[in-house]
Amino acid sequence: MNKTYAFTEGQSLSDLFAAAKAAGDIKDYEFSNPYGYGEYLASVTMPDDTVVSDPTGAASYWANFKNGSYASGAACQAGDKLAAGDAFQFAFTDLVVNRAPSADEWAVLKGKAEGVVPSKPGQSGSTNQGKPSTANSNKYDAAKAETLIANLSARFASSGKDHAIDNNTFYAAVALNSLGKGASIDAAAILANLNKDDAMTAGRMGKYIMALTAAGIDCTKVNDNGTVRNLVAEMEALEKPESMSVYDAVCILPVYQYGSYKQGDSAMAPSALIDLILANVDDEGLFGSLTYGCDTQTTAQAILALLPYQSIRSDVEATIKKAESALLSMENEDGSFAYSAQYREANLDATANAVAALEAIGYNCASDSRLTTSNGSTPLGYLTFVADKDLAG
Repeated sequence: MNKTYAFTEGQSLSDLFAAAKAAGDIKDYEFSNPYGYGEYLASVTMPDDTVVSDPTGAASYWANFKNGSYASGAACQAGDKLAAGDAFQFAFTDLVVNRAPSADEWAVLKGKAEGVVPSKPGQSGSTNQGKPSTANSNKYDAAKAETLIANLSARFASSGKDHAIDNNTFYAAVALNSLGKGASIDAAAILANLNKDDAMTAGRMGKYIMALTAAGIDCTKVNDNGTVRNLVAEMEALEKPESMSVYDAVCILPVYQYGSYKQGDSAMAPSALIDLILANVDDEGLFGSLTYGCDTQTTAQAILALLPYQSIRSDVEATIKKAESALLSMENEDGSFAYSAQYREANLDATANAVAALEAIGYNCASDSRLTTSNGSTPLGYLTFVADKDLAG
């Protein structure tokens, strides 16, 4: 809908929906609190009387996004106070990741809501079979990439506007460290975000640990306002084998390799984490939810988590090879990667994750012939092509 309404100080998210109703943009809405975690959007009645709601057991449901990120804590609850500059997005979807859907994904969601099934490019044969020949030719621009990296580094460094790295941006800390700029990471801001994260899981803690480790912090001896905390032990205490998901495991397993941390007595063994990851791969070689669909982002994370173990487990080596082939099959003609077999459009996050995994297993994503499409595009070419005009992101 992309609507904007004016508010006064102190009004809340429920007032935003009331304004939408008063303007005639929706006919009605409902917030509910069925699980005791707070009142979230449950139902919207559209102008044509269509009711979009969360029936029990539905495969799709309302997903809430605030300022581009999947809502956490009290964000997007009915009482969430409105502030100048905030943007809220709500999608009735089966696609939920820790960011708002891309423009292409919104278009797919809109099409599904209107009963339009998007065409799906062919997946057999060559990597680019069935993809439109009119795609942009995105060749790698080294000078542009260098400026982009410098600007991104400044954005996420301690003096930049995105210095407060959190669960959703932990890769920025890993990237800064890999560029030799670990000392520029704002460790205090990361710890502050960790402390106010009220949706903590073992997987989320793994991300914070990797970010703090990139900043040079020993996460077994973190000074938190005079209290020494062992965040690795805290992560392990959150591990519940019966409820652990692949999304947790791909963020926990790398902690021990990346930070050289030793496992505690209560931790899930690496073999158990590996088994959990391997149990969540589909027939094509993609990782994720076998119920709701696997995706390229989780596949890339799984490859990176499993790589250190391929020399000691033949099943890991074979699975990585299959995942590699699956990733290659998801490249689009413009050099981008699709999020999943269902969402074949260009996806920025999926492409960035795929680049990280493919580079780790020996590809050059700027020029490798195996990744160069028929119009000369490459994955890194796509990433630089879609950068902002000021090359800030």
